[in-house]
Amino acid sequence: MPETKVKSQKTDRLKEYIERLRHWPEDDPPSPSRLRALQREFRLSRKEEARLTLLVENHLRRGEAALKVNDLDSAAAEFARAAQLRPDDAHTKVELAGVYLQRSLIRGYGRGDRQRAVRLARKALELNPGNSEAHSFLQEYRRMNADFRSVRNRRRALPLVFIILICTGMLWWGRERIFKLFRPPVRLIDGEVETDIERPFLETREVPVNVEMLESEGIPLEIISAKLGRRNEGSYFHILGRLESPERPLGAVDFIVRGRNTDGLAVFALPWALRGQEDPALIPGDTQPLATFRWLSESEEDVRELEIAAVRLQEIEPDAPLSIEDAEVVWEAPRPEGAAIKAQIRNRTTFEAYDRQVLMIDLAVENSGRLELSRLLVNLSLGPELPGSSHSAISSDIPAMKRGERRVWGIRMNFPLDTDLAEHPVTLRVTEAG
Repeated sequence: MPETKVKSQKTDRLKEYIERLRHWPEDDPPSPSRLRALQREFRLSRKEEARLTLLVENHLRRGEAALKVNDLDSAAAEFARAAQLRPDDAHTKVELAGVYLQRSLIRGYGRGDRQRAVRLARKALELNPGNSEAHSFLQEYRRMNADFRSVRNRRRALPLVFIILICTGMLWWGRERIFKLFRPPVRLIDGEVETDIERPFLETREVPVNVEMLESEGIPLEIISAKLGRRNEGSYFHILGRLESPERPLGAVDFIVRGRNTDGLAVFALPWALRGQEDPALIPGDTQPLATFRWLSESEEDVRELEIAAVRLQEIEPDAPLSIEDAEVVWEAPRPEGAAIKAQIRNRTTFEAYDRQVLMIDLAVENSGRLELSRLLVNLSLGPELPGSSHSAISSDIPAMKRGERRVWGIRMNFPLDTDLAEHPVTLRVTEAG
């Protein structure tokens, strides 16, 4: 039988196996006995198993990337596909449960996504009764649900007369905005008043942040800015800061942010997936920038304090000593006065992925010059004859990098199969900095 025909049959077999797996929803996977029967029926080869693993990793990577930009719909879709392809993986189900719960909170604590999240966490416990992530998720969900019920019941218990008094007070407090409805909208152009553009109502205020629960676990957190605000009818919070690695290597990190009123009751509680399984480990001396902007389903008016607590702090025990090599730094952009950086390559790994070679590295960059770097765009290269990879290391929507601060990113580069990558050192070319 020709080689191309055999390869086509194997590809069709893997596709059919994947289609069979997708008959089961992500929150209702096949039982262990049915999964074993399906695996015996198809008997995938090692190469087919490797390809299936690569598909799962790609879905997880895209899901993590979508989470970082708060695209919850895309993140849910990617994690759901990964969960279907790996129905016996408890960790992926807990990750997907977190996305569904976060989407539920943003959409007014919707029941559908919330119940799906709980089912996924319980399925993860059925697969692995000792799974600490699933236990922590369900415990935090019960606490959060109790906070929401407390707030809801307290509001329903208010007598009608107090509701009228509150509404009257709100009308009096917002009288200026009411009056603005009857005034012509204004703008200034060259010092003259124009009346053809509406200006949206915008309000913001600084708010203290309680990080005592993190400090008690040995996690140093620096809050640069924490604001609550409202744009027209939408409330939000915006947090900027830095997480410094503790004395032990740190992997995945999940927070929960609560907004508390003067009585200490939670007005809202939102999960915050800061770091995922695919992110490189933080070793002592590394930092992680904090930057999150979230719309709230509740009004921010009663919130007097934000509280950040850890839902998951994954400590990493390395199987082998960390491999570190220095990277050459070349400035191709105009170099600002006093600017200097150092770069390291960690955990350099190469593997074949069917039609290409994949190089995976952890890039660590230290600001060894200026007081701050608020913009840094680099290109990683293994030589002039090989394709490079651009990376926006620092942008305006995250905290600037202070002098002496070191951050780390996971980088993946693709090369042709016949490329010898062993003898090529990594060069970091700075294409923009400031």
